Amino acid sequence: MKKEKKYLLTNKYFRVAIILVFSASILYYFFFDLKKIGIRILNPLKESDKITLRIEPKNEKKLKEYSENYTIKKKKPIKKWVNIQIKNDGIYHNAKLKLHGSSAPHYWNSRNRNSYTLKLNSKSFSIDGKEKFKLIIDEECDPSIITINNIANSFGLIAPKGIMKSLIINDRNFGVYGFVEDICKDLLHKDYKINNCSILSNTADWSRKEFKSTGVRHRSDFDLYHGHISAKNSKSHPLALGYYKLFCEHIKSGNIKALKEMIDLEYMGKYLAIASIFNDVHFMTGDNLKFVFDFNSKLFYPIYRAENKAARIPENKIASFSEFNSFLFNSLDNENKQYSTSPNLEFFKLLLSDNELRNIRDKLLYNVIINFDDFLSKLEIDYHKNESIMIHSDLFNEKYKSIKKEQISIIKQTINVAKNYIDYGHIYGSFNLSDSTLNLISDAFCTVKITSKNNLFEEQIINGIEFDKKLNLKYKYIDIKIKKHNIEDLVFVNMVTKDTIKKEHIYINKILEIKN
Repeated sequence: MKKEKKYLLTNKYFRVAIILVFSASILYYFFFDLKKIGIRILNPLKESDKITLRIEPKNEKKLKEYSENYTIKKKKPIKKWVNIQIKNDGIYHNAKLKLHGSSAPHYWNSRNRNSYTLKLNSKSFSIDGKEKFKLIIDEECDPSIITINNIANSFGLIAPKGIMKSLIINDRNFGVYGFVEDICKDLLHKDYKINNCSILSNTADWSRKEFKSTGVRHRSDFDLYHGHISAKNSKSHPLALGYYKLFCEHIKSGNIKALKEMIDLEYMGKYLAIASIFNDVHFMTGDNLKFVFDFNSKLFYPIYRAENKAARIPENKIASFSEFNSFLFNSLDNENKQYSTSPNLEFFKLLLSDNELRNIRDKLLYNVIINFDDFLSKLEIDYHKNESIMIHSDLFNEKYKSIKKEQISIIKQTINVAKNYIDYGHIYGSFNLSDSTLNLISDAFCTVKITSKNNLFEEQIINGIEFDKKLNLKYKYIDIKIKKHNIEDLVFVNMVTKDTIKKEHIYINKILEIKN
């Protein structure tokens, strides 16, 4: 009887404890919701913060059917234009709207929302300077992504500028969306002075076999095959594909000299510098990667279109700065996903194996390192611009507030690794007493200039550490004919940082060679 009484008593206290914990949780979330509501009341949306649309019921029904082709029928979403109206300066204007996105989150999400592409029927007005743009749900396009693309754009890359907006459809608030430029021919003409071009992208059929073997829907074994590029009705598109076929042949054969004639070296240096800082290969992989081909210059420009905030270098790799060039391509690999196997990543790896292009990338990367406060300031400004909008997002919670902190933490970590990579420099060598030849290796990732204080030999510019097309290290030794050995006469300068390599990192001995 006593045992039964004790059990009932214990059980009673347990139930009371559960009720108290549950009640406390309810009160916490109720308080937090009240706090959010209060913040929103104190920071109301301005008209300029909104995209306001009117869609007729029949067109709403069409959009629902197009979306359900993916969510219910398990087929591709139908991306057909429907007529809508958009509000500008208090007046509604005709426009067109279609679904955007190839992945599930654009169709299955907490509020049953869709992402869209929108274009204005008239060029007599624009929305924040845009005549065609994307409206992407904030789960897929928050300020951490907006700011990366804005930074890339500020460096002169073809990247979609954006800001967060609140979407209103038929007087119903659909929440916060990323309002970003659509990279189209009109934008390329207006902002980049590319007047005659074609945009090339790989087909995005996610039923392909590669998903089962790599866990990555975006990649295909045919990413470097001209027959895998999406068809277009444009008369000039076949010619662009002809150039693309040559472009891919140069990549596959490793013909870096010919490949460099089909790209803008400065552009690619910037592209790879920014990509390295954020260390996220997702947007460079498979059908995510799009190229602009400029018929006038005969050059290819990859579009920079980040979709993730950044990827952290694994803790066990931070000290391995010699692998810095590979970190980007391995950034999203794990036991389930293998992004690094995407064939079109061979393009970027081949570029980094080239001394000239890698040195351009390193100089641009170093410029960010020494001006890192300015770089972070750009990021801070973008977050600040979007803060008043994000208050009205369902994502505005403690987790969201940590995104900015986490992104900055990741960037700082990557910048520190990049600095170690660029700063590194050791010199090893032997002065051959038999023939007055100095044989040495510059154990440095950056170009090194070797000079003689007393002009005992001509200035030498060398890359001691080089890379093969898989980004494995290889070494280049050199011989310098010199009148006499004097280690104090030699000066070694890192051509990126302009720093002289310290004496304690220079090791040169004397050798008396034995002839067979």
